[in-house]
Amino acid sequence: MIGGDNDVENMRKAFSFRKQLVCDLLSTIPGIRFHIPDGAFYVFIELGSILTDAGIEDDAMFCSYLLDRFLLALVPGSAFGNPNSIRISFAASEQTLQKGILRLAEGISSLQNQKNV
Repeated sequence: MIGGDNDVENMRKAFSFRKQLVCDLLSTIPGIRFHIPDGAFYVFIELGSILTDAGIEDDAMFCSYLLDRFLLALVPGSAFGNPNSIRISFAASEQTLQKGILRLAEGISSLQNQKNV
């Protein structure tokens, strides 16, 4: 490989692995849907009825809830024309991704448990 081609291939492999990791972890969270991205470094997560069932107005309010209660910063999908969704980037370390998706799962579970109380 010429010059930086090796670096590019290493980055491609790392992002491919992270994408698979994120999708595998997200697939364990009940109530969400997502599409596996082809070439992007982020995933849009459709929240379905999670917001309305919990009395949360919109995806921005949900992101604020996650930040305030679970120290998790995500981007509302409405910022990209995709309301009632969130966007998670996998341009982070594997450990950070695992921790973040665990916090997302905890946040969603907390909302669902409040509904059932």
